[in-house]
Amino acid sequence: MCSSDLDVYRGAMPVEMGLGFSNLAGKAQMMTRAPAKTSQSEITATAGSDAFSRLYFRHDTGESKGFSGFVSGSKSQGDNWKGEGDMARGNVMAGLRYAPSSKFSLDVRAGWNKDERHNMRFFNYATATNFSNYRNDWGNDAKKIDYYGYNKQSFEDQFIYAVAKMQLTNHLKLTVKPYWWQDQGYYQYSNINAATPVNSRVINWQIDHHAKGIVNELDWMVNANNQMKFGLWLHSQQPPGPPSAQQKYTVGASGLNFDGWSLLAKNEEHMTTSPYLSWLSTQDKLTTEVGLRY
Repeated sequence: MCSSDLDVYRGAMPVEMGLGFSNLAGKAQMMTRAPAKTSQSEITATAGSDAFSRLYFRHDTGESKGFSGFVSGSKSQGDNWKGEGDMARGNVMAGLRYAPSSKFSLDVRAGWNKDERHNMRFFNYATATNFSNYRNDWGNDAKKIDYYGYNKQSFEDQFIYAVAKMQLTNHLKLTVKPYWWQDQGYYQYSNINAATPVNSRVINWQIDHHAKGIVNELDWMVNANNQMKFGLWLHSQQPPGPPSAQQKYTVGASGLNFDGWSLLAKNEEHMTTSPYLSWLSTQDKLTTEVGLRY
């Protein structure tokens, strides 16, 4: 993604930034780079150890009659720094902006991302604290449960969102933000039963979920020192967890053998209707912000 800034919130945060199922761990807000006002292109190439390489490009159309846009993309790949396996990632993003006057603007962003990689071996506490295991990783024998090729993940994402801003009066501004996102792929790992090795299985966690919704917000500048916001968040999501589809495999001389489903369930959509309001006041050197969300 072509980002220009990243804000991280911990603890109390503006009410319009705390949207989601939970903000106990905080929130990260990534702002995409706006289209440039002049036509320009950018290409960067990076190379490093462990066969790492990355190619990035971006082209901005420049502004004409209120329209401007960009397209960007990147391709990264490299080997794991220990053990076998590698990673590869591709990303494409495009953006369009229409701002015919200071009273109206529309920004649209769409993107595609694909990420494939072999996972590092996970350790328990006792193994991780023994530094002789520093470079230990999965094995390279496909006839064994700990084969590195059985520990991998692959995901493909698409998204599109828009931000429309309308200055209704000198003191009222309406912002509308519709969005859609889909994520498909799998996470596969060796579930090793050390006590009873015959019960060890390779688990393939199949993932297919999506989210869509809209945020509507009315911004009222009461006066030079006081601002109020009234918002409504509507959201529908196929949840990313708990797991709903996991296949299990045994390992034999020919590799993986399907052994049924360890989990197969149906999850209903998560539906959210969440109104909120906030008040921001600035008096000399003191700034006060109060928010309430249902």
